[in-house]
Amino acid sequence: MNRVTRTMWGVAASLVAAVSALADSPNLSLQINTNSSGVNQAQNFFQVTNNGTTSVKLSDISIKFWVNDTTGQNLVPHIYTGGCVAVAGNPSCIHQVSGVTAKAGKLSSACGTDPVRQANWSVTVSNTDGSMLAPGATWSNLQSQVNLANYANFNPGQASWYSPYLSPASYVPDVHFAVYVSGKPVTGSPPLRITKFNIPTVGAGASHMAAGPDGNVWFTEGAASKIGRITPSGVITEFTPPGFIYLNGITSGPDGNLWFVGSNGIGRITPSGVITTYPYPGYSEAQRITSGPDGNLWFTESHSVVGRITPSGVATEFTLPGASGAVWPMDITAGPDGNLWFTEANVNKIGRITPSGAITEFAVPTSSLGPLMIASGNDGNLWFTEPWANKIGRITPAGAISEFGLNAGPNFISAGPDGALWFSEPYESKIGRITTSGVVTEIPTSSLIYDLGEVTDGPDGNMWFPEYNGNKIGKISLSGCE
Repeated sequence: MNRVTRTMWGVAASLVAAVSALADSPNLSLQINTNSSGVNQAQNFFQVTNNGTTSVKLSDISIKFWVNDTTGQNLVPHIYTGGCVAVAGNPSCIHQVSGVTAKAGKLSSACGTDPVRQANWSVTVSNTDGSMLAPGATWSNLQSQVNLANYANFNPGQASWYSPYLSPASYVPDVHFAVYVSGKPVTGSPPLRITKFNIPTVGAGASHMAAGPDGNVWFTEGAASKIGRITPSGVITEFTPPGFIYLNGITSGPDGNLWFVGSNGIGRITPSGVITTYPYPGYSEAQRITSGPDGNLWFTESHSVVGRITPSGVATEFTLPGASGAVWPMDITAGPDGNLWFTEANVNKIGRITPSGAITEFAVPTSSLGPLMIASGNDGNLWFTEPWANKIGRITPAGAISEFGLNAGPNFISAGPDGALWFSEPYESKIGRITTSGVVTEIPTSSLIYDLGEVTDGPDGNMWFPEYNGNKIGKISLSGCE
């Protein structure tokens, strides 16, 4: 099993650069050494190292950290020393960095997913030095200080800051400080803002979500048997499909509509709310539905069936290998190879079905009740959750499987706009994020236990999630707090 690098401390957040930017990002690391810390001032030393293979212009590099203060006074940052560049293998200074300044910016409101550690000020350290930071070189001994304009004591104090002041001893990394290159974060975790919106129907039981073709996010209300639509600003409209006892998965279809499955069949809803329903071709019911590469919708049914339905409503079923009814396919997604991939939780397998119906199965290495949800990653692989094994799995189109251990059981999983995979941890009331290299961060959501449903990438570039018991829809703003 691959080792997972975990960054976890009350608040952990994602990098907010786009996928293409992340792929080309310089490989810089940041370490911090607190020089002094008092009730009315705090000083840090910073050290940036170029771990990559290409040089980075110093003036393109900036450092950001975040402070929380409620006194109403302006936060004033200072630079005492601009620091010095040293090359690999030689600690001697070869270049004094020039034009280093620090600027504080007031956030519109306190921000951060941990209510204990917040941010309502950002501090940006930048420079105008046109020299290059070569591969292996280090920019160190950059010293900054922050205090209030009237030098009063911070309130409620440094223990409430998103970016903590560390015990002075030596340089150490901390994800709550970030390095930016040309305005894009390349290391660290800027604070995120979570906004929640109440669902009008009490006890709606929202759990499945999908980005719509209309720029909104759509969700099913399993308990209320309704379809919900939420705008990026949080306005919710509900629609009631006729004859359904409960609803399951929902997806955006190739025909510009939303498609959903539930107790009584398969449904189609236009962005304006016009609903059409189709009966299942067999006697079982569907769990999940997705758009296929062939222009049709594909869905999983209990009793060993994967189904396909055309946009005009013609359905076909494909029976999985094994005894009738012995396999329970759960989730299904379109893969990067032009096929459909699905999970078989009760037999611990991942399945692949071609658009023509040819089925191949792959056994998951960990022996347990296995894979539950699956998503196509931005890395050309498929990613799936193993909630009973506390793992996330990755399978290549050729069928090679790797597994990454977690401390809790993941449930739904979805690819994000930042190149990572996002997943829910309902028993921990957290949203998790795993990069394609296995780095995991977790975000507390203040949700109830076993409350989180499907995490989805919204058309607005943010991550959205439902709270089943809390009766809310949540939005994680990947643009951060500023």
